[in-house]
Amino acid sequence: MSKLRFYLNKKLDQRMAEEFLNVHGGGIDFGEGIVKIHPKLKSAKSLKDVAQRKKAIRVYFDNYYRAHKMVMLRKIESVRKVWHEQEQKYIIITEDFSAVFDFPKENISRMPP
Repeated sequence: MSKLRFYLNKKLDQRMAEEFLNVHGGGIDFGEGIVKIHPKLKSAKSLKDVAQRKKAIRVYFDNYYRAHKMVMLRKIESVRKVWHEQEQKYIIITEDFSAVFDFPKENISRMPP
């Protein structure tokens, strides 16, 4: 079984904000959830021009990562530690699923371009 890896990915965060900031579906405003976590993205949400919105999101995440990088790295390390402590229990509990489901063999840790 492949190991789970936890790491920061600013480009993925930017892409998720770009993709979901103005998405509504099933009665859910995904952008509202993003703005709850990142209130400063509210102004980007209101931008109609896609290029301006992408730029505002990029600038926001550049600043956010610069200001919060150490805190985020400590949190990632904490998650890694907790996962390491629970990993064997998880594998034991989910082993039976491996026989039932055909999980992909390739590396799926990256989002496609």
